[in-house]
Amino acid sequence: VKTLYSGLATMGVGSGLTTASLTALVSLYSSEETQGKSLGSFRSYGSLARVAGPIAASILFWWFGSHFSYALGATLMIVPAYIALRLPAPDK
Repeated sequence: VKTLYSGLATMGVGSGLTTASLTALVSLYSSEETQGKSLGSFRSYGSLARVAGPIAASILFWWFGSHFSYALGATLMIVPAYIALRLPAPDK
């Protein structure tokens, strides 16, 4: 039970830090005119991902097993890392 609670606490802290940081990043890269639309889209896509992601991951895990699912997840992390490294410095 301690492991479960420590995992949940770690996930909560990580989610809180990530969400706040990414929201600030979206705000920095949006112009004043499009900031509301950008932040709304960001939050909407995030909500959609929190619903569809676990469902898709569960299906992949069930059909192909754990090795494939984790390998695919690790491979897909290359895309946002590549995008993040190529971001120019914000104007603000």
